[in-house]
Amino acid sequence: MNANAVLSFGLNQYGYYKNASTIATRVVDVLARDLNHDGTWHEGYDSETGVGLAADGFLSWDTLVATWPEHIEKKTDPFELV
Repeated sequence: MNANAVLSFGLNQYGYYKNASTIATRVVDVLARDLNHDGTWHEGYDSETGVGLAADGFLSWDTLVATWPEHIEKKTDPFELV
């Protein structure tokens, strides 16, 4: 989650909104499917199938997803140091 988030916020900062939005949307979709299917989030996901791997009930960086598409839309970066 975090590597994809950092990548998408960087792309967004340099004007690649569509690419940034696509990454955010795809990751959110994977987590939504996992939550609907297993009732939880996992620590990692298979890059080909999106199947949850390892630690179920993982909430650390996955909680970033809750506001990710909104940050992309508003062109804000929660990782930005101010």
